Amino acid sequence: MKNKILALWSTPRSRSTAFMWMMKQRGDFEVLQEPFGRSAYYSEERIFDRMADAAPNAIYNYQAVLRSLQQTSQRVPVFIKDFPYYFPHKITDEFLACFQHTFLIRDPAQMLPSYYYKMPDLKFEECGYKELCKLFERVVEFTGEIPVVVNADDLVERTPNIVQAYCSRSGIPFMPETLTWVPPGDSREIGWWGDRSWNDDLRVSHGFHQIRLSDYVSIHDNPTLRRFYELCLPYYEYMNQYRLSEEPSTRPQKYKIVYHRAMGRIIVATGHYIRGERICVGRCRGSAPERDTHSLQISEHEHVYLDEPAQLFSHSCEPNVYIKDNDYGGYDFHAAGRIRPGEILAFHYGMSEAESIAVKDCYCGAENCMGRSIGFKEAPLHVQTHLYRLGVAAYLHQWYEQGVVETPC
Repeated sequence: MKNKILALWSTPRSRSTAFMWMMKQRGDFEVLQEPFGRSAYYSEERIFDRMADAAPNAIYNYQAVLRSLQQTSQRVPVFIKDFPYYFPHKITDEFLACFQHTFLIRDPAQMLPSYYYKMPDLKFEECGYKELCKLFERVVEFTGEIPVVVNADDLVERTPNIVQAYCSRSGIPFMPETLTWVPPGDSREIGWWGDRSWNDDLRVSHGFHQIRLSDYVSIHDNPTLRRFYELCLPYYEYMNQYRLSEEPSTRPQKYKIVYHRAMGRIIVATGHYIRGERICVGRCRGSAPERDTHSLQISEHEHVYLDEPAQLFSHSCEPNVYIKDNDYGGYDFHAAGRIRPGEILAFHYGMSEAESIAVKDCYCGAENCMGRSIGFKEAPLHVQTHLYRLGVAAYLHQWYEQGVVETPC
């Protein structure tokens, strides 16, 4: 999609409306509040029954809302803030491709009392932490990158630096004059739900600041809040590992090259990876006249050499790395699951090779080790299926889907 929609995904009561109001001060975005909220509560496809007395309206159907956002984004830049618990069943690759994804998180010990004050009959599904975390993981898997994650406390305590870092990572100009504002005069500017009283705090604020009402119930004094807190906390803590700092954004190298007595030079993780995270980009540095023990196959009859470190990935019969074709005549290498420091980074050579001659004696140690590297077209069907689901070369992906059975090239 040419003009992606800048999205801030969050949970309720996480200062997302204040963030939206700040974005509105910029003047260079069409700013929209929770367009999918109406889908969840008011459409023909609604997934919550809080507004069951309201007649369903087709204009709020999910696809209609998404189409409207796409059309608007082709005319002007669009910023939305929204809650993923409104649309957990609509997160497809096509949906993900429409947005530039950013996230806002808040400690549930602060968020839940505020939410309960406004909605004492709230359900766990409306807390939104699980759905926010699941979307975060899907974005990483889809893009290969860790998206921007803003912590609401950091936003209040270090507003200029955090907003500047957000703008830098999002590729938009930093406008310090937007950090203070004239409060919205009309509740319709900042609310769509019920009597629009949910954002009364913003109507008397002039910037990001901490608010706690004396009559908020503590999570320790309410069994329901305590239970919700214990359910929400792991999702918050997981995402908080990736919170944005005001330091210049540089992508850390989380691997090192070491020498292994049996395997030669290998790549070992020095940091944590999550599924889908890109480890490195492998660029073609020259063609191989034919398959050899160091080449990688990129099509039915093309073999290339990649630059380092991509050239050094080991083989494993149970890989923790998968590949994707890239625009540099090679492959990007991604984490196939959570990887911990000290793990050898390895993909299955059958992810790129129709047949493999690279490893005659395999030392991967996997329970399903086949003793040597085998190519995709040589592999049993169950192995082909496993590799296909992880991520293989485009030409092998196509071959598998066509169900062709032929002699490896």
